[in-house]
Amino acid sequence: MARRSISRKKLYEQNFPYKVDIPVPPEGLGRRINEMVAWCKENVAQWESHGRSEGLQDFARFYFMDAKTAEFFATRWGGQIRGVKRSWTAPLQ
Repeated sequence: MARRSISRKKLYEQNFPYKVDIPVPPEGLGRRINEMVAWCKENVAQWESHGRSEGLQDFARFYFMDAKTAEFFATRWGGQIRGVKRSWTAPLQ
């Protein structure tokens, strides 16, 4: 029986609570993508990224473990935080 592996994209989606989508213009991100990756390498302990599409729009999606980093990154690079995954549920009052 063959083993099925989970794609990295699915692992990122499951394990990183904060996702930032950076819209990719028709001409591409150019040097900006290198600057984003360099910033992550210098400032963030745990992060990942991959590309994705929604209709005709392409995005560079970056994954982070904390809200502060995701918010800073989104503001600095013109992105939007998407689908925040909560690891806990607030108790009902």
